[in-house]
Amino acid sequence: MANEFAPNVQDADLTTADKALPNAGSGTEVTVSIDLGPGTKLAHAAELVIVAPALNTTELPDATTVKYSIEDSADDASFAAVATNVLTQTGAGGAGHAGVEGISEAGGRVGIPSSLRQFVRLSAVTSAGTGDASGGLMSLRVVV
Repeated sequence: MANEFAPNVQDADLTTADKALPNAGSGTEVTVSIDLGPGTKLAHAAELVIVAPALNTTELPDATTVKYSIEDSADDASFAAVATNVLTQTGAGGAGHAGVEGISEAGGRVGIPSSLRQFVRLSAVTSAGTGDASGGLMSLRVVV
């Protein structure tokens, strides 16, 4: 049917541009922010989805990590973490880590809390010993 409900509808304005991961060693990168609108009316019907790249053993050696967190802001300037380490990629077995889409390694998603402020972004923090992962791109999407 043409008018059937289509889950996971996505608007291009509710997706961050791809952002490169940090370049070697301990580092942090953040995506541009997504404006959820005043009062975050979107919050009750949407989910946040993290897209994390596959990383090889040079980019993510054994026992090193990339940890992703959700940050928000009322003014698109003063961001604070609202959900820390919601996704962690850990190098293991000399194989790096496969790419992940979701809010956990199981591929789940998270609803947007009603307390979330107007602007939201994704941060990635690499641990000491991580290789140059800047070829890997992360992004954050809002889906309804």
